[in-house]
Amino acid sequence: MRSFLRHAGGPVRGAWFSKSFASLRILCCAIALLAGSPQFATSRSAAADDDPPAAAAEPQIPAADAAEPADWIADDLAFPEIPETTVIGRLDSFPGSPLAEGGVLTPTRTEALASEIGSSLTVITADQIRQTRQTRVPEVLRTVPGLDVVQSGGRGQTASVFLRGANSYQTKVMIDGIPVNDPSGPQRGFDFGLLSVDGIQQIEVLRGPQSTLYGSDAMGGVINIVTQRGEGPPRVVIGAEGGSFGTSREQLNVSGGTSSYHYAFGGSYEKSSGFSAAEIGTENDGFRAANYAGRFGWTPADNFDIDYSFRYIDQNVDLDDFNADNLTAEAHSDNFFNRVQARWMTVDGFWEHRVAFNLADHNRRYPDGWVPQYLGQTRKFEYLSNFYVGSIHTVTAGVDYWHEEASNTNTPQQSQNMTGLYLQDQIRLFDRWFTTVGFRFDEHSTAGRAETYRIASRYNVHQTGTAFHGSLGTGFRAPTLFELFSPYGNLGLDPEKNFGWDCGVEQALLDGQLVVDGTYFRSDYTNLIEFAFLPFEPWGQYQNAGRALTSGVELTARFELNPCTTIYGSYTHTLARQLDTGELLLRRPPHKATFGVAHRFACDRARVNLNLLYVGPREDFDDSWPSNRVTLGEYYLLNLAGSYDVNHWCQIYARIDNVLNEDYQEVWSYQTAPLSGYAGVSIRL
Repeated sequence: MRSFLRHAGGPVRGAWFSKSFASLRILCCAIALLAGSPQFATSRSAAADDDPPAAAAEPQIPAADAAEPADWIADDLAFPEIPETTVIGRLDSFPGSPLAEGGVLTPTRTEALASEIGSSLTVITADQIRQTRQTRVPEVLRTVPGLDVVQSGGRGQTASVFLRGANSYQTKVMIDGIPVNDPSGPQRGFDFGLLSVDGIQQIEVLRGPQSTLYGSDAMGGVINIVTQRGEGPPRVVIGAEGGSFGTSREQLNVSGGTSSYHYAFGGSYEKSSGFSAAEIGTENDGFRAANYAGRFGWTPADNFDIDYSFRYIDQNVDLDDFNADNLTAEAHSDNFFNRVQARWMTVDGFWEHRVAFNLADHNRRYPDGWVPQYLGQTRKFEYLSNFYVGSIHTVTAGVDYWHEEASNTNTPQQSQNMTGLYLQDQIRLFDRWFTTVGFRFDEHSTAGRAETYRIASRYNVHQTGTAFHGSLGTGFRAPTLFELFSPYGNLGLDPEKNFGWDCGVEQALLDGQLVVDGTYFRSDYTNLIEFAFLPFEPWGQYQNAGRALTSGVELTARFELNPCTTIYGSYTHTLARQLDTGELLLRRPPHKATFGVAHRFACDRARVNLNLLYVGPREDFDDSWPSNRVTLGEYYLLNLAGSYDVNHWCQIYARIDNVLNEDYQEVWSYQTAPLSGYAGVSIRL
């Protein structure tokens, strides 16, 4: 059981909805009377499991319109006519066509511009990932505002994320829309230690409750990894890298495409001798991983396309126990995620249909463990319709059926399912006001019903370079198979619930060279599923007993110092507290800050990227019984990366991690990497 736990990772109805929607309408009407006119393009940026054993590229904002204030105020009050718009077929959107610059997929499930999104969003592009020269997704996510990464050891070890203070398993993780949270884990978490950066086009981190579109688990938010789509003439990229701890990595990528088809396939093999994960250990804990990812598409007609994407991960990693050097423990993981989607247009391009099937297989093996093997599978069928009503409305209606099952060596297979219906309207007014309203109804095979809703709005004041944004909504998490059917399970559990909201202001200064954003957020959690000991019983049981509150502030800034130099930074203050006891939630630092510089020189042939991460003190617990709380110290993590284009087909690069050789822990008793260096070459054919 200890091995199992080590490797695991409300609806608000009626009056709440009416009052919140009415307040939003009043606020938006007031803004409309005060704000300006023409459109501007701007974008906002964006663990070990809870059981321990176990910047976005900001589009430039044009200068404010030269019209006199009296003119644009009068124009607003007159509510000018909206020009007639011709709606084109939407097969020209991703994945039938390349993703537009500044385009995002996750907030509305349709391709949209980040400058039209009211939700708190960070987008990490493929170019930004390349600049860091990191090879694993946890390292790329560390600088995202409002997101904390916690890993129990080095490369490949179990890693979890805490999004706006939510528990790690309260964030929905997707790859190309495929839900990849592991149903064989006690709480359906996802281990980010599995993920490499191979084949990633961009990572979209959407903060705040998102269950209206994504159902269970999307309480803290959604992290969606979008796979590369091939285009243009055939291209082959090969690379090799080596460095500290006996690390080596080889990779190959092939891509291309036309208007009729596209393809992208890549793979990598990475291994490292590593270092001891346990602080008191002396044996190195090695790591080996093979990763394959691909995306293939076919457009046989002007109104029809098919898209298929997959990711396969085969990983072995040596493990150490909690505060103990285990010389034999290891974990083997085989994970296969894939999705096939058919899309077609009817009614002259006004009505889009999508039918998709997702399959995620999880296989975890611990040869020396009390439970040697865990198997989990998630299947999801979904149908989605988009109705394009002129230039003002995009109405989305959908239904999905989600089925999960899991078993292990000592437990027979159990399964559960859920059916969801949702409706959403995206409203665009006066080319500056963008609002999304949606609601959802779910029926769970065991836990019953859950209803959720979400409202997000953004108002762009073009003359001043200001944007007001905000959202509110509800989320839920269905009980897991372990929480329902294990010896500690309870078939009477209800879904966990939360109500969350945020509001903020984005401001462009210096003709758009400097963009700053400030956002306040809050989320109230109820019905949290917690383990409780029962009187006169040999063991305890899961119960809906917990309440929690998370709130804080996210500040971001991006300054284009000159065409070759960008300076960026962020600060997040998070207060995450268990309301019944008043204690701070574990492993969530109240203070986190980042600072970075990206510079190009030598006729754009050379690049250097410097990133500094500060994480303040936070609480964890030790291995005593009952566990005592301990405070993990603050730390500064400085990473430096650079590259040089030798010619049009060859690039060399290097990376230094933990330049300051900081000694710190993200999980009590587990080590992190000291000063280390890596170098490699990439050849484009």
